[in-house]
Amino acid sequence: MAFAWNNFISLCQVSEGDALKSKPLFCLAASAAIFTLCIPAVFAQWPTYGHDPQRSGWAKNNHVLTPSSVTRLRLVWRTRLPNPPRSLSGLMSPLVTTIERQGRRQTMVIASGSSNRVFALDAGTGRLLWQSYLHVTAPMPGAPMWLCPNSANDTPVLDPARQRMFVIAADGRLFTLSLLNGRPLQPPLRFVPPYAKMWSLNYSQGWLYTSVSQDCNQHRSGVYAMDPDQPGHPVTTFWSSQACANGFCGAGIWGRGGVTIGRHGAIYATTGDAPFNPAGNEFGDTFLRLKPQRLALSNYFTPPDWRYITRRDLDIATTSPMLFSWHGMQLSAFGGKQGLIDLVNTAAPGGPGHHRDLYTSPVYSNAIQTFQQRGIWGELSVWKDAHSGATYIYVPAWGPLAPAAAGFPRSYGQAPDGSILALRVVASAPGKPVLQPAWRSRDLAVPEPVAVADGVVFALATGENTEQVHGGDIHRIIVHRSARPHGHATLYALDARSGRTLWSSGHAIRGWMHFTGLAIAGDKVFLATHAGTVYAFGLHSLPLNPARAASGGLPPLQVVAPLPGAAPAVSKTKASAAYTPVHAASSISGSPACRAAQPLFQAECSMCHGANGKGFSSIGTPDFTSAAWQKTHTDAQLKAAITHGLGGAGHMPAYGHQLSAAQIDALARCVIRGFGAKP
Repeated sequence: MAFAWNNFISLCQVSEGDALKSKPLFCLAASAAIFTLCIPAVFAQWPTYGHDPQRSGWAKNNHVLTPSSVTRLRLVWRTRLPNPPRSLSGLMSPLVTTIERQGRRQTMVIASGSSNRVFALDAGTGRLLWQSYLHVTAPMPGAPMWLCPNSANDTPVLDPARQRMFVIAADGRLFTLSLLNGRPLQPPLRFVPPYAKMWSLNYSQGWLYTSVSQDCNQHRSGVYAMDPDQPGHPVTTFWSSQACANGFCGAGIWGRGGVTIGRHGAIYATTGDAPFNPAGNEFGDTFLRLKPQRLALSNYFTPPDWRYITRRDLDIATTSPMLFSWHGMQLSAFGGKQGLIDLVNTAAPGGPGHHRDLYTSPVYSNAIQTFQQRGIWGELSVWKDAHSGATYIYVPAWGPLAPAAAGFPRSYGQAPDGSILALRVVASAPGKPVLQPAWRSRDLAVPEPVAVADGVVFALATGENTEQVHGGDIHRIIVHRSARPHGHATLYALDARSGRTLWSSGHAIRGWMHFTGLAIAGDKVFLATHAGTVYAFGLHSLPLNPARAASGGLPPLQVVAPLPGAAPAVSKTKASAAYTPVHAASSISGSPACRAAQPLFQAECSMCHGANGKGFSSIGTPDFTSAAWQKTHTDAQLKAAITHGLGGAGHMPAYGHQLSAAQIDALARCVIRGFGAKP
């Protein structure tokens, strides 16, 4: 009897982006004797950085992405968003949620960026659902720089139960947007100082938390808390440093996950280099436990060698603390530039004297103890093996490994650029937790924090050039780091127990990224590049069609047009954000090449030349709107400058290796000349 396999498979292949009227528990799809369990879209949630308030990186309910299924991962869509990066800040880590939208179940990917824009994409197709512009009222205080990008720098947090999200704009105001359409649900609220460097939002018991760092625009480092639904919206703060000298306060809380939330709503954070003097409320290089909401200090741990750490610029703030349960205790694991891992019991982080943790690992990374390109950066992640009961910690280590890492029983070749270290949490003779080496991964060109599903570790090599200073001299900072040569990102699926490579994205990702992260939900993995492209890799049981196979298997690049016109004026009603549903998006006039050149300029050029083309005198970029400048530069000169660059440290980089001749021509004729044609 003949069987309509294609019809059967089409019924069962339900992606998160598909709208469902019913909620089937499961269905089976068959192809080449491979069976796939279809999971209800309600499980597709990654609502905050690191998946949960504990920043575990572990999607506990995801049993679709397994060691046996991930070999079928494939790039299913890629969408370019009009988010001009500012220095190293571009798109933040993507988030995923499933809501009821227009009477149907809809899973969407939320991406926000340095340009004060928020985008919602259909998780199944990458199609734009809506975009919002967060209107900034305070003028930018100066040109962006990687230490202080003067931009939005926070990963938002979602509240799916109330179909809303929270995000901080560059001017420090909190926006509450509807997940249905991106519209503001209340006027923006003052939360952190304008153009402070803020980090990922966290949300618990109705309160929002974030942290700021690095004294950007003379704003001290600390933790901020707010109840957005309380009348008056009071903000509470905890300052991690008090004494400032020559504009430097230090003790920056700059783990990209911001603060972590544990049992009973307690808040945890790690600080950077600064003096340590508890009597003077100075907590450099310290693990902090704060009371919820009021943010009063309740306990802390400071490494006994804090003087050495601060003197060598080996901040422990490179990671936000990650929390997990073990034998009834709540533990926190974190690392730093020094290249070792600390374990603390959050009930008594530093013991009676505040300087003794539960366990300190050997130095696994950064044998030479330098402040850049080596050590542990980003959050640690956790996974508990349901079969063996073993608990694993996964550590993103930059640069070559130290001699102590030779003791890992499983390894996969030399790793000069970085690797993931897996350690099991086991009990020592007295019953205290220690970290036992399990495996170290293949070479990863600058690894990000991993995301973990059911027995699979998703590891991202960012391709970033992480050099911060010229010739190792801390006094010669590289200002335009984003203009230096970079590689491309690669996503890997590793066996969580052994570290064996199960799958790789190869050359599918075109671009690099900085301080971002992964999101996994349903049968897909999501990431976003610095230049503004969101990628979705998903499971497929059918072979590539001939057209896709001929193009190397890459789906067409979808390009989202920016909101039309200039930034909208501040509304006198509820709306201080402009929003555009997909059906109302307008196109840019002109030829297709010119339309494509507009978002390309915003993504690649506006950081140094300004979104309006006026440039920045502080870094010497020209004013394209000047009639005199336009007269003295020919089309050939413009195209040559884009193609070959202008040479010299910090000057115009060459784009001939990454842009086509047609793209360069369109940038010169349509965009740069267009600025000069405007009255």
